[in-house]
Amino acid sequence: MTAASAYDSANIAPNVVIAATSTAVRDAREALGTAYDALSKRCAQLGYDLSTMQESKVQKTTHRVAVTDPRGGRRFAVYGDSLTEALDMAADRLNRGEWGR
Repeated sequence: MTAASAYDSANIAPNVVIAATSTAVRDAREALGTAYDALSKRCAQLGYDLSTMQESKVQKTTHRVAVTDPRGGRRFAVYGDSLTEALDMAADRLNRGEWGR
């Protein structure tokens, strides 16, 4: 290893992204599908509407998941850095029955 290559490898720019492996991508997709499937089935059983949206807030992407009770007019929305995180938080609130926060 030359002195230049040792220096270059020690000073990797912070904006360089390490690419995910195909296994990591597959696992992330499976986790997202499982979370969405579980929440959508629970909402369907209860007669609630489920919506997801990607938003941009001050140069940062965020994901919103909203659950609405069309008969009672109740609604809640949760925000997360990832869609999986937002789906998990929404499922948790739905299971606890926390509305209107």
